[in-house]
Amino acid sequence: MGRVVNFYKQYRQPIIAHTEEKHPKNLPSIEWWVITYAVAIAIEEINIMFAKLQSRLLLVAQQ
Repeated sequence: MGRVVNFYKQYRQPIIAHTEEKHPKNLPSIEWWVITYAVAIAIEEINIMFAKLQSRLLLVAQQ
């Protein structure tokens, strides 16, 4: 999910331009983009925490 959200963040303008041209009724709202950016921050923090937890588990397993 993190990769998808990062893709949306990176290509926001082209996505909006394409959607306005081809499917104007399906254009994401401003609120949708705000939520997408908020979720991206949360996912990054969760990924960092998982990496830290995994590194601790690996150290215990190696002992």
